[in-house]
Amino acid sequence: MILDRKATGVCVYELQGDLYFGTMEQVFRRLAAELESVSYLILDVKRIVQIDDCARTLLAQMSDLLAKKGKKLVFAHLPHALRLALSEEQEANWTEDSFFPDTDAALEWCENQLILAERLGNLQDHTVVPLAAMDILASLSANEVERLRSIVQEVHYAAGVSIIREGDPADALFLLAAGLVSVRLRLREGTRYKRLSAIPPGVAFGELALFHGGTRSADVTADEPAICYVLSIAKLDELAILHPEIRAKLVFNIARELSARLRRADAEIRSLEE
Repeated sequence: MILDRKATGVCVYELQGDLYFGTMEQVFRRLAAELESVSYLILDVKRIVQIDDCARTLLAQMSDLLAKKGKKLVFAHLPHALRLALSEEQEANWTEDSFFPDTDAALEWCENQLILAERLGNLQDHTVVPLAAMDILASLSANEVERLRSIVQEVHYAAGVSIIREGDPADALFLLAAGLVSVRLRLREGTRYKRLSAIPPGVAFGELALFHGGTRSADVTADEPAICYVLSIAKLDELAILHPEIRAKLVFNIARELSARLRRADAEIRSLEE
C-alpha cells in the first residue's frame, strides 16, 4: 500500500497486489491514525486484481464504521467485476457515489462535498461577499478599499463559463464574490483536464498577474453562477502612481498566501515519503 496523496479532509491510498484478510488488516492499522483527521478516504485499486471474501467483508465493515463517524469510503479505478463482487457482500451498503473511474474524479467529488458542507454552515454563503471582506484586502484601510473600488469591475459568469483560459494574457486579478470556481490544468493530449483546486467566495485567483504578467498557465471555470471583482493590472499601476502603498499591501498579502500554499505543498510531498 502507498500513500498517494493527502489533501485537506481527504486521504488517498493506492493499494497493490491482491486483497486478502491479512493485507486488509495491515491497511486498517496504517489508516487508523489518518482517519481521525479526514472526512473522505479514497482507495485507489487500479493495481488490484482480486479481492477475497474476507477482504470484502472487512471493506464493508470499514465503510459502515466510517459512515457512523460522518466519514465516507470511496473507490477509484475499481473494475466492474470487482464492483459487482463487493456489492454481493451482505453487509455492504455501497452507493453510486462510492465508485469513481479514476482518482481525479474521486478527489473532485470529495472536495466538492467538503466545500458544500462548509458553505452550508456559513450563512454568508447566500450573499455576495463585499469587496472589503476579501482575504487579499485584509490589511487595507477603508479609504484604500474605496480607491480600489473605483477601478474594480464587477463581472457575472454563468455556470460552465471559462473565466480564464490557459494562454490568455495575465492582465487582471480576480476576487471571487459569489459562486464556486475550479482551476483546471489541460493535460498533454488536450482532451482531459486535472482539477488543481476549487476556489470559494472571498478568495482571489489569477494573482500571479500582479508579479510578472505573461500568459495564464491554467483554466478557471465557473462551476456555478459566479460573481467576480476584476481588477485590471493596468488600472492598478495607474492608481499606484499616487498611492503606491495600496499595491505594496496587495503584493504582501499575495506573497503571504503563496507562502502558505507552498508550506501545504511541502507537507503533502513530505507525507509521500513517510
